[in-house]
This record gives sequence, C-alpha cells and structure tokens, in this order.
Amino acid sequence: MSELDTASTGGAAGEPTRRAARRLGCVVCVIALSVACGGGDDDTTMMPTPDAARPDTGPVDEPDGAARDAGSTVPVMPPSAEPCAEGMLCLTTERRGSGIVPAGRLAVFWVQMNDDLVAPPPEVVYEEPFDPTVGRIEIPLAHIAPPSEAYLWCERDCPSTYDCDCASELRIGIGFVGVVTDADDNGRITGFEVLDGSVPIGIAGVVLVHGPPAATALPDPLHQMFPDGLAPGLMPYRVEASRPFDTLRATMPGETFPLFLCTLDQSCELPYPNLS
Repeated sequence: MSELDTASTGGAAGEPTRRAARRLGCVVCVIALSVACGGGDDDTTMMPTPDAARPDTGPVDEPDGAARDAGSTVPVMPPSAEPCAEGMLCLTTERRGSGIVPAGRLAVFWVQMNDDLVAPPPEVVYEEPFDPTVGRIEIPLAHIAPPSEAYLWCERDCPSTYDCDCASELRIGIGFVGVVTDADDNGRITGFEVLDGSVPIGIAGVVLVHGPPAATALPDPLHQMFPDGLAPGLMPYRVEASRPFDTLRATMPGETFPLFLCTLDQSCELPYPNLS
C-alpha cells in the first residue's frame, strides 16, 4: 500500500519483519494508518543497514560497577521530581517485578511502519548502557538522529524502500525507546537485536515522531492518531489508551514518561503502545 489515506492490507513481502515484530510485542505492527499484522507466507530476506551508514549513537561509555553485566537486584534510586529540561527526553523506570532486571542497553530506534514494503529492520540511532539501579534517565533530543529515507512513512512508487525514495510531501518517522538485549555482547545494538525480543527488558510509554518541516493537514486516519495535530521535527508524544488504537497526544513542557522494565523473577508482558 502506498496511499496515505488507506489502511494497509498486508502482503507477503513484509512477512519476516511481521513475524519478528510479534516477538517484540507487535511494536512494529499495523497502525491504522499503514500496517497490518498477518498477511502472506513467503519469506523475504531482510537486508541489514551497513554499519558505516549508522549515525553517531551518542555516549557509549560503560559506567563503573558490575551491576550492568549481571543485572541488578539493588533497589532503584527514586526518580527526581524535577521537571524535564527543555530539549531532553526524560524517563522514569517502573519495574514489573522485584527481581533481577536483565542486562541490556537503552536504545532509540526508528521503524518502517508500511508493512507492504520490503524494509530493513529497525534503525538504531541512539544507544547507551542501561543502569537498572537508576530511577530517571535523560536523553538529549539533539543526540537522536532523524530517520533515514528508508524508514519514513510516505507514498512510494515501488515495493521496496531500497529501490525508491518518498514520492509524497508528507513524510513521517515513527520511533520507540526500549531496553534491548545485546545478544552478541559487542556493546552495540542492531536492528535485528531489537526485533529478536527473546528476552524482554523494557519499553518506554512514549512514541517519538519525526514530523514534516512545517504544519501539514493530516488525512484519515492520521488525524485520529494525532488528535492534537502533528508538530514539525522531532517530538515525543504521550501514548493515550483508546480504541481501536492508542492515540498520540501532544506533550506538555517538562513532561516525563515511564520506562517499563521486566524482571527475571516472573513472567512479564510489557505494555507496548497499541498502534494496531
């Protein structure tokens, strides 16, 4: 599907991405504006983003202490009550248990929401070591790189994001913040590790949206997804439970967002935004 005002009906080309997305809790599933869980059965090989093309992902220095490698049962430090400073994305941790939080890395990643396209795995544009004992995390928005052309949701004149660029003026990037398992323990998170989701760790209750450079009229069903409108540039949106899908609401200055964390002492179902 390439029309901006029509919901996707799914297709065989996107099936590998769909299956991996389900393991992540269907974060990359259908949103009424473009994606559909389900579809064809044919496998299509996904092409990884070359390392050389990946943007600078911000600070990667490991903190002192051994808690990072082994997880942590140390009590979480209470989050600061101070409002979030301008230009920052602020998260407060909320554990879904009292046991060990698995080791992982905090990552910001963009996804291609149009499931009719052959698309690469999520694009990781920011990451840092995750300290499970810290109750508040602050990420400079300026350190979050915008999505590459292949990850923009827009009209295209071909079935693959590798073969053509956007053909419409309206171009939107959708991103998430999560704590991801570094499966190969190399200190870097890849899009395939985001999709793996075999050890769920954390997801933030916020959706990052990279909007068009200027205010743009939104067609159906985008205006339902963004009832407060779509701001230009990179902005965090608060997830508000709704039906048939969650809505993304404009945020207030100083607002913070929850970072939900799983622990190993009990089964865990993370509250992924319901954009399907």
